[in-house]
Amino acid sequence: MMFTTSSTAYPHVQNMHRLVAALLFVFLLLLSVVSLLCLMLCAFTPQTFKDHMIDGETLPLLSEEHLLDTLGLKLGPALKIRSQVGNADSV
Repeated sequence: MMFTTSSTAYPHVQNMHRLVAALLFVFLLLLSVVSLLCLMLCAFTPQTFKDHMIDGETLPLLSEEHLLDTLGLKLGPALKIRSQVGNADSV
C-alpha cells in the first residue's frame, strides 16, 4: 500500500489551508489597521474600531460624521484620521 501526501490526494486539506490563510490575513489586516490608528492618535480606544468591525477596506469609507457621531471620537482625532486616510488615497 502506497501513501501519498500530495494535494490531489487530500483536496479538503488544501482547501482548509486556504481558508486558514485567508482568515489569518483578515485578522492581521484588522489588527494592523487598529494598531496603526492607535500609534497615529493614541486618543481613542481601538476596541471601538473592533466593535464596529472597521478594517482596511471600510476605513476609507468613514466620513467625519461617522467618526464623530457613530464612533464618538473627538474632533481632533477624527480630523487626523480623515487627513491620513485622504493622504493614503492619493498615494
